[in-house]
Amino acid sequence: SSGLSGGICAENFGTIDTCFVRADGAEIDISSRGVAAAGAICAVNRTGAVVSGSAPGAGVRVASDNARIFGALVGDNYGTVRATVITQQPTYKANSGALTVGGAVGRNSSGGVVDAITVSAKFENFTGYRLLGGVVGENSTGATTPVVQNCTFSGTITRESSSAAGDCYGGIA
Repeated sequence: SSGLSGGICAENFGTIDTCFVRADGAEIDISSRGVAAAGAICAVNRTGAVVSGSAPGAGVRVASDNARIFGALVGDNYGTVRATVITQQPTYKANSGALTVGGAVGRNSSGGVVDAITVSAKFENFTGYRLLGGVVGENSTGATTPVVQNCTFSGTITRESSSAAGDCYGGIA
């Protein structure tokens, strides 16, 4: 398969509100092949779409053969992600390097809004990333400037000692 996959939906054009992906003592694999982005709630949040009050629980693994953009909620955001508290990070498995990873959103793309997100997480000895953010991995550019506002990150971000020069990490984005 070369399609998108997400714990709630693959591609969101509407509203996802108060939805959770939990393993309840087991493990959940959300995996796909041949896509650019992956997320525990949805892979892509489209223009006009909203994700709010939703989060992954313990035991969730997001995996992709080719994805390079990962987020605990949304891989690639063009809509709005808001009003969420994230206390558990999924584990990420990727066959590619140079990943963009965010504690909530992997990449906030043109027109995207990330608002009132609280992330409490540990990214310790994290490897394979190019960009790693506590809330957003990359706040991108585009015709409509993406916005990250009213967000907090608490926890730790440490890089694996052999990570390549040029890898960047930050607490919010």
